[in-house]
Amino acid sequence: MATGDAAIAFDPLSSQGILTALYTGLSAGQAVDATLHGEHTALDTYTAKITTARTAYQHNHHAVQAQETRWPHHPFWARRRSNFTLTQTKGPTAP
Repeated sequence: MATGDAAIAFDPLSSQGILTALYTGLSAGQAVDATLHGEHTALDTYTAKITTARTAYQHNHHAVQAQETRWPHHPFWARRRSNFTLTQTKGPTAP
């Protein structure tokens, strides 16, 4: 079962790595315990939590990067703005 950075990795500048490692470790342990006690959907629920967290992070990360407007023609920022536009068009699946 993947936890921490193996489950979901964030931009190091976001300072979410330690919190996510603790959260996913605890959630994975609870899912394993629940599975061993007969709750057959526990692993799927864990996967859904990870997916929701990743989707929310990506949406927020793109939104923050889209606020930078000083260098719109530099490749680094142009790529990020085009990724943000694609994400906005599709819409997030998590808050």
